[in-house]
Amino acid sequence: MTGDSILVHVIALPGGRATRWAAFFGEGVHGVYWLTDRSIMIAVAETQGSATVYRARGPGQIERAGTVPRPIEGFGVSRDGRRVLIRTVESRDDIWLARLRRNP
Repeated sequence: MTGDSILVHVIALPGGRATRWAAFFGEGVHGVYWLTDRSIMIAVAETQGSATVYRARGPGQIERAGTVPRPIEGFGVSRDGRRVLIRTVESRDDIWLARLRRNP
């Protein structure tokens, strides 16, 4: 899978005017959350093995909150934006061998 542009627009209602707030390059998005201060938090899968959380406060006003060096399986944000929950999965492709003894 190759990455592409991820565009974030805010649409004013009822007029329907779209304003571009941000553009990212990545493999996909894990979630977008509106916060009580009217900013947006978004988790962008920048590669298949990492994701970065950004906060957009308006057009072009983007802050990088942090990067997780593994794939994200779940993403959540508190309404005030002070707490972020990220669920990851780590594969350990181990092989286990168990010898079973038969009872006579």
